[in-house]
Amino acid sequence: MSPDAGVEITEEERPYLNDIDADFSAFQRLHNYKNVVHLDKVTMLDTVRQMLYDVKAYQAAHKGADPDNYMKVAYWVHWLVKVKPLYLVNGDGPWEEIAKKHKNYYESNLHSVNEHFAVAVALGMLDIKPMQVTKAMQNRLVATLYRGNADRDHLALTFQLLYESVANGKADKKLTKNELAKIIETAQKLKAQLDQ
Repeated sequence: MSPDAGVEITEEERPYLNDIDADFSAFQRLHNYKNVVHLDKVTMLDTVRQMLYDVKAYQAAHKGADPDNYMKVAYWVHWLVKVKPLYLVNGDGPWEEIAKKHKNYYESNLHSVNEHFAVAVALGMLDIKPMQVTKAMQNRLVATLYRGNADRDHLALTFQLLYESVANGKADKKLTKNELAKIIETAQKLKAQLDQ
């Protein structure tokens, strides 16, 4: 992947850009978005830079220690949702025109495509197969991201609890809405305790 000419990419950034490009290609194929959703490479570079800045800030605040995998996932998810590097092809007109062009826009995931992509990236980083997590649970995570209801610490706790739930014998069965609700509720309580 190479963003538009004139944008310099460091050796530190390149592997992240390559990984996210591969993740996006798989996401695009999985959801049949080839001619519908594209990845803005310059915006993605900004996403990578923001994520790396968070990692460096964490290291500075924690005497050089690297953030754990859950916090790294949280940084990725946070910046993918905030910067929104995915966009609709020919989606620069009024929403009515976009909805007409993509007839299933309101019933599809197009309105929250960046949030869906962020969840897909997070599950991949945690080595969780999408079929291990119900569609309802994934949609609830997407809704939380779409509404901006989670900060990085909350996301790290949510993804840690999700991972531990799947790893502790839930891998053979999908998590239910109630199990997801408990995971999110526990993460919110832990976050509230940390904030005190």
